[in-house]
Amino acid sequence: LQAALAPILSFLVPITAGISLLTKAFDVLSKQDFAVARVKTLGVNVDELNPKLAALSNELSGQASKLDLLTASYDLASAGFTKTSEVTDILKASQLGATGGFSDLNTVTDATTSVLNAFGLEADKASRVVDGFAQTQADGKIVVDQYAQQIGRLAPIAAGAGVSLEELNAAISTITAQGVPVESTFAGLRQAFSSIQKPTAEASRLAEKLGIDFSAAALKSKGLPAVLQEIVDKGGASAENLSILFGSVEALTAIQPLLNDELVKFNQNLENQSNAQGRAARDAFIAGNTIQGQLKRIGSAFTNLLGEGSEFGVVIREVLKVTAVTLEALGIAVKATFAPFRALFAFISEIGKAVTNEFGGEAIDIVIFFEEAWIKVKKSIDENLKLIVELGRKAGQVIGKLVKAIFGALKKI
Repeated sequence: LQAALAPILSFLVPITAGISLLTKAFDVLSKQDFAVARVKTLGVNVDELNPKLAALSNELSGQASKLDLLTASYDLASAGFTKTSEVTDILKASQLGATGGFSDLNTVTDATTSVLNAFGLEADKASRVVDGFAQTQADGKIVVDQYAQQIGRLAPIAAGAGVSLEELNAAISTITAQGVPVESTFAGLRQAFSSIQKPTAEASRLAEKLGIDFSAAALKSKGLPAVLQEIVDKGGASAENLSILFGSVEALTAIQPLLNDELVKFNQNLENQSNAQGRAARDAFIAGNTIQGQLKRIGSAFTNLLGEGSEFGVVIREVLKVTAVTLEALGIAVKATFAPFRALFAFISEIGKAVTNEFGGEAIDIVIFFEEAWIKVKKSIDENLKLIVELGRKAGQVIGKLVKAIFGALKKI
C-alpha cells in the first residue's frame, strides 16, 4: 500500500508546500498593506521609510523583519516621531534592547518613546536611553522586558521631580539587586519622590532639626544622590528617621536598600550608567548568536522575502491583480449573459404590477391562473423533451440495425 501511495504523496507534497507558501505570502502582504495604511494616516513618508527599514532589518542581523519594524513605526509616529531618521534611530536602539533584554520590539519601543518624551530628549538619544536600560539589567535583578513594562509610569514623575534618567536607573538596579520585586521598586520610588516633593509637617520639622534640605527645590536643584547623601551625612538614615521622612511602607521599601551601605552601590551603579555606551549592542550580539536568535533570523529573512518590494512579493501582487481582473471580467460576462433574463423578469414584474393595480383582489386569481398555465407549459415541455429523447434513442436503434445488416451483406459478397 505504501509503495502504491508513494507516487500520489510525491505529487501532493509540493502542492501542499506551495499552498502553504502562498498562504504565508498573502498573510505577510495583507499585514504589510495594513501597517503601511496605519503609518500613512499619521503623516509618515512611507515611500522614503520602506527602503530604510529593509536596510535596518539587515543591519540588525534579521532580529526584526521589515514588517516588524513597519508595524512598530505606528507607535513611534503616535508618540510624535514621524521623520524617517527619527523612526529608524529609535527602532534600531529599541530592537537591540529587545534582543538583549529578552523582550519584544513593541514593548521596548513604547518604553523608549515614553522616556524620550518624559525627559525631553530627541530621537538621536534613543541609543543612549536603551543602553541605560541594558545597564540597569546588568546591574540589577531585572530584565529589560520588566523595566520596559514599568518605566512609562515612573519616568514622567522622575523627570518632573528633577531626577535624571541615570539616577533613576541606578536606583532601580540597586534596589532590585537586593531582592525587592520590580513592581514594588517602581511603586516605592514614585512614593519616595512624592514624599520629598511634598513632605508632611512632621517630616519637615525633622528635616529642619537635622539640617536637611528635604524639599522639591532641593531634589530638582541638587539631584537625588545629593539629597540622599545629606540624609546619610546628617544622621537621618536611621529606621525611625526614615519612617518619619518618607512616611509610607512603599517609599521605605525603595529607599532603605539605597542607604543600607551608605549609597556605595548606588554611586557605583550611577557611574556604570555614565559608561553604558554600546551596552545594548553587546547584549544583543550575545543573545542573537544563539539557536533561538538564528531561528528568528531565518523567520525574518523569509518574511522579508515575501514582503512588498521583494521580487517574490511583486510576483504575488501581480498574480493577485491578474486574478482580480479575471474575476471582474467574469462578473461582467455573467451579468451580460443574464441581462436578457433580467429584462424579461422586469417585463413580467411590471405586467404583474399593472394587473394588480387594475383588477385589485381579482389579480390574485389571474396570477394563480397564469401560474397554473405556466406549470402546464413546463410539464408539456418536459414531456416533449422526454419524447424527443426516446424518439432519438429508437431511431438510433433502427439505424444501428440497418448498419449492421449492410455490413453483414457486404461480408457475404
